[in-house]
Amino acid sequence: MVVCDKGPIGPAPERLGPELFIGLVGAVGTDLGKVTQFLTRSFAAVGYSTVRVSQPPGETGPLPTSIRLAKLLHEITKYRDLPTTPVDEYINQHMTAGDDFRKLTRQDDALAVMAMIEILKERKDAQEKGKLVNEIIPRRAYILQSLKNPRELETLRDVYGDGFILLAAYSQHEARRDYLARRIAESKNDFPVKLHFPRAEELIQRDQEEPGMSHGQNVRGIFHRADVFVDATETESLRESVNRFVELLFGDTFHTPTRDEYGMFHAQAAALRSAEPGRQVGAAVATEQGDIVAVGVNEVPRADGGLYWCGDQPDGREFNSVQQSGNDYIESNNLVTDTLKHLKSAAWLDTSKVQLSTQALVELALSGAKPLTGVSAEILEKVFDYLKREQWLDREKSFSGPRSTGRSCPE
Repeated sequence: MVVCDKGPIGPAPERLGPELFIGLVGAVGTDLGKVTQFLTRSFAAVGYSTVRVSQPPGETGPLPTSIRLAKLLHEITKYRDLPTTPVDEYINQHMTAGDDFRKLTRQDDALAVMAMIEILKERKDAQEKGKLVNEIIPRRAYILQSLKNPRELETLRDVYGDGFILLAAYSQHEARRDYLARRIAESKNDFPVKLHFPRAEELIQRDQEEPGMSHGQNVRGIFHRADVFVDATETESLRESVNRFVELLFGDTFHTPTRDEYGMFHAQAAALRSAEPGRQVGAAVATEQGDIVAVGVNEVPRADGGLYWCGDQPDGREFNSVQQSGNDYIESNNLVTDTLKHLKSAAWLDTSKVQLSTQALVELALSGAKPLTGVSAEILEKVFDYLKREQWLDREKSFSGPRSTGRSCPE
């Protein structure tokens, strides 16, 4: 008998795993605190922690589970005394401070950079406590709450690569207004809640986008670029969605696409077929049971029906005519052009703009600050108008079955 002594059996080494970085985006009035709470529970179930290593300066109570970008402003002397109550002043003053900080630093991603510095501090604290392995905190998920400017998203993706995931939390406009107005009323002890609807609407509009300010609030410019979307309207549905996301992230093979996800997949695939110089939009029509009836895309129709495919000769798609003419692309019946024409004729433009030609206004709108954005609904309407005009949809679909729903995806 041969005995091999391998020494005493000790505890298994701690499971190693990469750091993860979860950015949150949601319109003001969406309860992102609840999203963070469910993320913390779901990550804990797979052996990941979102809890800070140590308490940030000036804070007490349980260790936080997220890095609040707005609170990082308090570390700067100029913004140290920002109000914490009432709620509307807290939100408005932090928005103003964020805008000011981005403008002063000439970095629209300034708060994202501060969040990355905070993560470096977190690693340093972990090193002092013996929790750092290979310069990272194993099985640590950082929740960054919340992004407000597109440049923040771009920087975080550039730095953390595939380790960064943007989660967008959706809540209907009325629900956000009611939630925000209720919080304002409670913070002021001023009821009824509906008295604060105008103030809540004002904050919602500002948070959505501050036109003409690259350093301003612009949730609209970030939201659609998320990697995962959850509906924050119902608590139980939100919990299930967050848990499903985390399980999928860690390789669960039994979660299959929902009807909406399946439809969006086909819409996104259809968008890839478009080579329109302006914007590429795909649309999918599905039954309530999730069966795809037809897909469509904004492209030039063929004279004999249908659409052009790559490799067709001749290829009558618009990008070819643009390249041959050598002119910049300005869509002849562009939504921007129509909008500016109406604004000009209604005398809604300021004196510095009213003297400009419509062409000059279009070029100004489509360059630099880009004040006219977020027209995906109108573009989708144009796609279906076009499909209807060409009678392509009616001819290509194989049946005129049950009532259908539509999904669209701008590429």
